Amino acid sequence: MLHADIPQAAAWQETIKPGDIVAFRMPHKDPSAEPLKARPTLVLDIEDIDGTSMATLAYGTTRPPRGKTGHLVPVTDPDEIVAASLDRPTRFDPHRTVLVTLSHNGFVCRRSDGSAIIGTLSGTSAQRLARARKTRRAARRRHRSHLRRQDKRREVVVERRRGARLVSKEVIHA
Repeated sequence: MLHADIPQAAAWQETIKPGDIVAFRMPHKDPSAEPLKARPTLVLDIEDIDGTSMATLAYGTTRPPRGKTGHLVPVTDPDEIVAASLDRPTRFDPHRTVLVTLSHNGFVCRRSDGSAIIGTLSGTSAQRLARARKTRRAARRRHRSHLRRQDKRREVVVERRRGARLVSKEVIHA
């Protein structure tokens, strides 16, 4: 069901959105593992970073989950599996992600229309994605806030003097 390698058309890159399922060669945790294969991945976010469109993609697997599954986005309903163009129940892990440009060569496009988008989430799985995205945004805000507090604690004013006369003054982060 996944796609053969062909040049990518720009049309899908203009319509891609969170909740879409795309064919992508997701990197392995173990770099010495088998060659990368195209697999369904979930688009968590699309954002513009310094004028470049970037996608955050979540790893998809059909293996049963191990451990906690609270933040996973499972697609198990038969109608949702069809809408997502999946072969069988799949779960997406919003903690195992990559951030890539939309022109990344890891996207694998269909011969029929040149699109890497193979389906989209619906129903319960779309609701789980909305919760996972909200949780990710809150965690990112907390992290940025923590970094700002750390930076403020480490600000040091450096004054250079000649005798009693101030020559220069700057704030550095030490």
